[in-house]
Amino acid sequence: MNNLIIGIDFDNTIVQYDALFVSLANAMYARDFADDYTKKQVRDALRLLPDGEAKWIRLQKEVYGQQIMQALPVEGVQDALQNFKKAGAELNIISHRTADLQEAAGNWLRAKGVAGELVAEDCIFFNTTREAKIEKVIQQQCDVFIDDLVEVFDEPMFPAGVTKILFSKFPPENPVNIDYTFGHWRKIEEFLRNEFFG
Repeated sequence: MNNLIIGIDFDNTIVQYDALFVSLANAMYARDFADDYTKKQVRDALRLLPDGEAKWIRLQKEVYGQQIMQALPVEGVQDALQNFKKAGAELNIISHRTADLQEAAGNWLRAKGVAGELVAEDCIFFNTTREAKIEKVIQQQCDVFIDDLVEVFDEPMFPAGVTKILFSKFPPENPVNIDYTFGHWRKIEEFLRNEFFG
């Protein structure tokens, strides 16, 4: 894996929010969502309430901003990043986040021992548009990019030649622009080791 340049999205790829969405929605809106609800289920349920879209937007700002420190790393991500680093890969976090939520994300990465320890601070990039995010993938010359959103890989400007890994437990029905789909970081690690080691 020497000299391999890996780009990684942040939201829902390194950090996961489902449990936090459930607990905050229950507290903020007197709901009784089950612990195993997903972010999407919370969103869909809130949108059915009066002023539901406004409620959903407010909840997102809380989760991605002030309350982000309660969010947990995705299972296996820290071990995978550690092993990639040991193998000599260059790690980049390249994400799309509005300017007002970027500082909170950086603080979370430092608090969880990712920024500075696993990924160099100058290899962490938060971009205010999806287009700028993809430009950064190009500028950093990523060999591999890992993201939870199909739409990122579907962008016409996404560079050819980059190995595109969708982080999702549910493979898309028509993955035209995706090379591989994995639902756990252990599987991503195994794939990259087999594909790029040596």
